[in-house]
Amino acid sequence: MQSRRASAVEVLTGTFVGLVLAIAAGQWVIYPAFGLHPTLGKNLWMTLAFTAVGLVRSYIWRRIFNWIGSERSGAAPADRRSPGAVTPGDSRQVAGD
Repeated sequence: MQSRRASAVEVLTGTFVGLVLAIAAGQWVIYPAFGLHPTLGKNLWMTLAFTAVGLVRSYIWRRIFNWIGSERSGAAPADRRSPGAVTPGDSRQVAGD
């Protein structure tokens, strides 16, 4: 299982690389192909807006699928477990073991 930190690094890296590629592709290929010629600044703002929408969309879908998965398995999602809860595969020692 991937740690939360590793997941965050993966998402941030993928988002940054996608943002740079989208700006470059938009500026030199996509917009000119449609007869549009926005300034680099306008292209940057449009790309940032689409990136923000995509991040919100991804977060919402991830939460929906986590909720569906927890409902099917009968387990509480990680964010609803009690702070000291130990789950299967957890390496922490339980008092009295």
